[in-house]
Amino acid sequence: PDAPVYFGRMKRQNKMGPALLGERPPLRRYDAASLEAYLGRGEVVLVDTRASEDFARGAVPGSLNIPAGGSFSTRASWVIDPGKDERPIVVLARNEAEASDLRDKLSYVGIDNVAGYVTSLRGLEMERVSTVSPERLEGLGDPFVLDVREKDEYEASHIPGAVQLHGGRVMWHLDELPHDRPIVVYCQTGTRSAVVASALRAAGFDDVVELEGSYEVYEKSQERTVKA
Repeated sequence: PDAPVYFGRMKRQNKMGPALLGERPPLRRYDAASLEAYLGRGEVVLVDTRASEDFARGAVPGSLNIPAGGSFSTRASWVIDPGKDERPIVVLARNEAEASDLRDKLSYVGIDNVAGYVTSLRGLEMERVSTVSPERLEGLGDPFVLDVREKDEYEASHIPGAVQLHGGRVMWHLDELPHDRPIVVYCQTGTRSAVVASALRAAGFDDVVELEGSYEVYEKSQERTVKA
């Protein structure tokens, strides 16, 4: 099966022994004004922990969408490489207790630079995420369709012409992705693709589009077409 690239980093860290963090300082609580200043200078990374559906309706430009939940630390490792990006991380959390819990979960995968949290995005610049319905996919012209599911999912069934690259490997293969065509990202239900798509935008890919409902809805649309 596909192995996310961060597995190699974790293997090296486990062999050497993880860093001893000692008593960590309290997390700083940011307000919108101070956070916007840091974001504007590119000095922090904002991790938006809302569900992908909420993120799509309004996202802070350059933020990473990593929904809180059972896969939070795994998905974070797909798009955050602490060996390359040492900027402080600010997480969206309901309160300090939740922010501390998220910091702990990131430490489990060797991401130790969480510096603070924000409880609301009100007052920050927001933009809607670009999406396309399965029915309008062909109308995009010649998009690069990126399937971020695992190989066995792709081999079982996929959108014709789609390129498969596991979500945990995409950020290490950016040189294989185009800057002159729309990139349409999909997974099975939309969560994994939302994580990867947000990271691609943050990495400078200007035309990243998410497939509405992802492959699950695409497959149903094809069934309706056949019946019709």
